[in-house]
Amino acid sequence: KPRMTYILSGRGTKDVLNPKDRSINFRVYRCFFDGCVAPTAPPVPKGRPEKAKLWSKASDWDCPASSEHVCNRKPVDKDDVRIEPQWWMVLDEKTKKLGRLWVFGVLELENGRDHELTADLIFVSGLNGMLIVGWPDKPMLNNVLIRLTGDWKTTDLPLNDGPNVGAKSLAIFSRAQFIGRPRSLYWTELAETVPVGGKEIKLVNASDWGPGDKIVISTSSFESQEAETFTVQFVSNDGKTLTVVEGAKHKHTASSHDIGGRKFTMSAKVGLLTRNIKIEGIDDPPGALGNQSFGGRVLVGKYTQGGLTYRGRAQFRDVQFKKMGQYGWNEPYDPRFALAFLNTGSVEGNESFVEGCSFDFNYNCGLGVFGVNNLTLKDNVIYHAMDTAIWVDGSENKIIRNLMVNTIALWNWKRTLYGDRQDTLFRAALDIKGAKNYHLIGNVVAGAEKIGMSTRLNSPHTLNSYAVLCSQNKTTHTAPPTPSPN
Repeated sequence: KPRMTYILSGRGTKDVLNPKDRSINFRVYRCFFDGCVAPTAPPVPKGRPEKAKLWSKASDWDCPASSEHVCNRKPVDKDDVRIEPQWWMVLDEKTKKLGRLWVFGVLELENGRDHELTADLIFVSGLNGMLIVGWPDKPMLNNVLIRLTGDWKTTDLPLNDGPNVGAKSLAIFSRAQFIGRPRSLYWTELAETVPVGGKEIKLVNASDWGPGDKIVISTSSFESQEAETFTVQFVSNDGKTLTVVEGAKHKHTASSHDIGGRKFTMSAKVGLLTRNIKIEGIDDPPGALGNQSFGGRVLVGKYTQGGLTYRGRAQFRDVQFKKMGQYGWNEPYDPRFALAFLNTGSVEGNESFVEGCSFDFNYNCGLGVFGVNNLTLKDNVIYHAMDTAIWVDGSENKIIRNLMVNTIALWNWKRTLYGDRQDTLFRAALDIKGAKNYHLIGNVVAGAEKIGMSTRLNSPHTLNSYAVLCSQNKTTHTAPPTPSPN
């Protein structure tokens, strides 16, 4: 057994044969690291190194023989895969359906080819951990589909001194960047009314939308769920007229008004849902979506292990989150939303942001930000969220030009899951009442079954400063919840 001997010199004692008792302040420090200095993460790489590994090359999967993960061969179906801390692995071929993918080094999806990556869990952590899908100066222009699998019975992943990652998750505790094909327009308004059965949609602004793109048009009534999605078939040369495949089931209006010389429009909003990078929760096992409303989740968080704290930083630009969020887990300490940033502190520079993304049919809140400061949420479209589309606390966060369409009452969705309970939680589609020093500019809530926006404005009677800048925000067509056809 380890032993320690503590020796007293006896200096200053006059009678060394009969020493007096002394008070000793004995301290022992246990260091995890050499010299008690914790290692720091390396700088963000600017590009791929020359000696990168290739997923398609079996010899590049060299690792210790004692490893429980893939060694000296390419991954096969249902493998648990580990990207080692010293690796820079380039995904350059079609992958099998994986179990858990642990990314402690760098995993880069090669630009110039389509990708489909399916896994129960993708976990990005460590000092060197990084997931790269496109670069800021070279966006991913091909199609990327990241599919998350699992249901209520899938083994979850609770972390010591950190959040519960859960199941069917993409968890980021280091760095990640998802930079998709940029779009010139994310959402706009109708220029002309679309009648029932109509297939021609005229826009106020010119778009770069194309055939096959999916769009959403907000309700023009007090029924939030009269929002509709359409598939674009043709686009006019000026980008302002769309012909869609499906005829409109409801009337969507566009009108101009003049009251006392003040002119304004009241028009349904039109948002683009399609992006070339998709992160999707799929119905695997069968019933995960239809019976359990258990979609995927993306978590950017923080945890501590072995004396080190691992903090997530993530850039999302032009990404589509599809069938995400997990019904019922809607507390800020365990936000199983489509995308949640949790307790990562202040954003430094542009290490994290959510810009130009779409949230296409969510089984929970679309986008949550808790314990995070100075994060920018801009030009995002959130369609079909539960109770809340965007929920933000923290300080200095910027919420700019986001469109929220058809935010429905939580207990009004799939009542058979939890029974016909009374819904007494009146949350808002845009909830920032816990935020301070925020910037709130040009956001629109278009259809909410509860409250449109919930916030605190500055008061001359208190010292609290809530809004640094608040302008041009709109709430349209909110109404009490009605029974869902689902």
